[in-house]
Amino acid sequence: MFFGGNSPGSEERALEYGDGWGPIAFPDIPDRVRAFRAAGHDMPVVAFGVATDAAAIEEHASAGTSRVVLMLESARAGEIERSLEEMQRTVATAVG
Repeated sequence: MFFGGNSPGSEERALEYGDGWGPIAFPDIPDRVRAFRAAGHDMPVVAFGVATDAAAIEEHASAGTSRVVLMLESARAGEIERSLEEMQRTVATAVG
């Protein structure tokens, strides 16, 4: 079970009670993931709401985030399809 949260101590609660940590991708999360990894924790970290931007994806990856869930803005069907295509191109750029 993943424990989410960005509040102070959410990483510790995930370690104590769960199998993973699932923070919302606020600007400080990559630094917190780096600190988490530097402390020797290897539990999966999945960041939710990451911007559809290759640099943001790469930042999370370099911090040690296991996976990211991209943010998809709500819009009409044609716009959503274009957004999904852009996501696909961005992910391909970020991860090869």
